[in-house]
Amino acid sequence: MNLNRAQKLSLVSSKGGVGKSTWAINGACALADMGLNVLCIDLDPQGSLSKFFCTPQELRQGPGLVEFVTQSDTSAIRNTLFPRISLIANNDDGETLNQWMREEFSASFALKTMLARVEGDFDIIVIDTQGKDGRGQLQEMALVASDIVIVPTTPDLISTQELPRSINIYSNVVRGLAAMGFTDQPPLLRILINREDHTIETRSAVAAIRKNFGAIARHIAVLRTAIPQRVVWKQCISQRQPAHRLETARHDPRSAMSVMEAVIHELLPHYADLRLDGSKVPVSSSDTENPTDGLQSPALAAAASNASSRPEAENGYAAQGAHHGQ
Repeated sequence: MNLNRAQKLSLVSSKGGVGKSTWAINGACALADMGLNVLCIDLDPQGSLSKFFCTPQELRQGPGLVEFVTQSDTSAIRNTLFPRISLIANNDDGETLNQWMREEFSASFALKTMLARVEGDFDIIVIDTQGKDGRGQLQEMALVASDIVIVPTTPDLISTQELPRSINIYSNVVRGLAAMGFTDQPPLLRILINREDHTIETRSAVAAIRKNFGAIARHIAVLRTAIPQRVVWKQCISQRQPAHRLETARHDPRSAMSVMEAVIHELLPHYADLRLDGSKVPVSSSDTENPTDGLQSPALAAAASNASSRPEAENGYAAQGAHHGQ
């Protein structure tokens, strides 16, 4: 992973309703509150990301995603009311971009090409996508442009059974790039467990996810930090405030502030010295050498400690297709 340019995180899943847009919103806000410049790109026609950061009137004005991708119009990047957060809003009618991608030979590389022109102005680029079965063209475009692919999943039977489909979407893109002669490291895939509670059923599902998907390929892993089931994740959307500003208890490893810090430090260990209150904590070089080894931050340590204190069931849901990988 090249740390000298903006890191591109995409939220991808073949299933809707697993928390992609919620994490995209909260992740972008948390990264900005850590002092980083963030660009959000809304590839989801539902436009949740766009509606959170802009008013309906603002969304009707100026160019957006369609112009950015199809016309190379960088004026589609707009400021938001949130400091250090810029947005490319979704103004697609659901067919324009898909039709353009069917007709354009190099369409899958259009977003990657455009981001190479503007990424110097940002530290992080967050890309939200639509939950879609099968081969989604916009998902494919996001994957080609990404450094890290985040696949949120809820710990239930249906979502667990959908994970192989999401991994297949990723793996097909990785294989396609390799077949075309691209030798760059493929994007990392990180599975993020969302809406974790203390029920036996959830513990069983979480144990199955970690067992079946934790080490199926070199670039695929399950994040140690999980997003707990708490009302604040719904409140943040209705109040248009990131969850970590509503729930700030550092002593509680399940609070939104602790969890968001832990997830970000695990995804991006080179930013493990940044905290959501704007302060920095000293981090040794060994803490940032491997994104999947060691505890990179106090928040991550607390979250991992909290997770390890909860017993996990030995027998989980049988996640089908665990062999799907690169």
